[in-house]
Amino acid sequence: MNRYFLFSILSFCLSVSITHAQNNTNILPKVQLSTEMKHSSLNYYPYNLLTPAIFVPAQALVDTNTKFTYTFNNNGSMLTELKQVYANNSWGNIFRNTYTYNTNGYWISALYENWTDSAWTINYRQSFTYDSNGNLSVILGERWVNNAWVNISRNTSIYGNNHNRLTLLSESWTNNTWVSGLRVTSTYDNNFNEITNLAEIWSDTAWTNNYQITKTYDGNNNMLTSLGIAWLGSVWENSTRSTITYDNNHNQLTNLTEIWANNKWNNTSRVTDTYDINNNLLTELLESTFNNVWVNSSRETKTYNNNNNILTDLIESWTNSTWVNSNKQIHTYDVNGNTSKLENFTWSSSQWVYSIGNLDLIQNPGNLKINYYGSIVTFQFTVTGINDQNLSAKTFNLGQNYPNPFNPSTSIRYTIRNSQFVSLKVYDVLGNEVATIVNEEKPGGTYTVNFNANGLSSGVYFYRLQSGSFNQTKKLILLR
Repeated sequence: MNRYFLFSILSFCLSVSITHAQNNTNILPKVQLSTEMKHSSLNYYPYNLLTPAIFVPAQALVDTNTKFTYTFNNNGSMLTELKQVYANNSWGNIFRNTYTYNTNGYWISALYENWTDSAWTINYRQSFTYDSNGNLSVILGERWVNNAWVNISRNTSIYGNNHNRLTLLSESWTNNTWVSGLRVTSTYDNNFNEITNLAEIWSDTAWTNNYQITKTYDGNNNMLTSLGIAWLGSVWENSTRSTITYDNNHNQLTNLTEIWANNKWNNTSRVTDTYDINNNLLTELLESTFNNVWVNSSRETKTYNNNNNILTDLIESWTNSTWVNSNKQIHTYDVNGNTSKLENFTWSSSQWVYSIGNLDLIQNPGNLKINYYGSIVTFQFTVTGINDQNLSAKTFNLGQNYPNPFNPSTSIRYTIRNSQFVSLKVYDVLGNEVATIVNEEKPGGTYTVNFNANGLSSGVYFYRLQSGSFNQTKKLILLR
């Protein structure tokens, strides 16, 4: 197995996005290892898809001929997604995905169906189970064959007391039995940062080393270095090394990547980032080496509106010692701040022309992410029932943070009835105040704030909203 293939496997339960392809109905969701699952999957780690949100997408139209229709429950979690393509003067079904959740809002099943011969045909199913602490413990993949479910893949995780994943075991169903394929074992420091990640492959009747990553951190729990070593039959050999620097706000400034060749470390690429006063990424410069000299490769430049929503994303390439336009995306928003249109362009013959590319919808705020493949995507939004009251801010409310567990930042939504002083603070389990998020006079309305826990160790914390006579406390979990 290619050692670099492991990275996509290791991330299977860390970040999963909904991926939609305009012309390909067999897009693999990133959550699983089998080639059997198709189409799309939820942004999931591994808790409920979306905190209660005001606006959710009801429909997305991709390049006028592909349509996605969604339904959500009152908690803002996606229930169904339907893909249709316009042909012969009518919309024809392509696939349909259905999702269910438990009483805690955790994702427990995903059913994937294809439209075949004028009927829905069951294709694939995923089931999710959790341990007593709410950690995702098992992901089971099954395929529908001859009117019965047949096992395909199973991923089992075991966690420590602080929600740190200790082991991940990946298995496939072969000859009516589970066969081991990959095992990942992690260790952590006293701040619950992962310091080693060992991947092993099941070979014949024994586990064989494959790849290991070792990480170091600064006093703020920012990762400073990541060293990858590969197992070459009987010995470990250096493979790749990354070295990262940060600004005072814990934003990445530089990321240097080296590879091991000819018994020494050799520079391969370097990323340099800049940010605005709101910590939004403004520019990202990628350089590579040529004859031991750093040479520009590409440059990305972003702009934002007053709500910190991205407006433009420009990518340039370094050609003949000058920057040349390559790709551009434009994001347009409606009066409620929802994305109404996404556009993708390529620079051709000295002008911008529409082109097919990956376009991301990020919503509520950043809790829902759906990826589309097209040149223009337009959206229609609807309102979830649970938050209708928030539109006019008729009551007080403190929402559950999302994501939860989180690392290192999470979003908190709250509503106050009228203009008054607001205090939103974070406490540890001993009742010590560890952070102040809001401490000022605010007009009535609904707000979403970001809490960055850099400098705090993993564990359980509590956040408390106080406004006039109203106060409410909820629990959050920092998981590094």
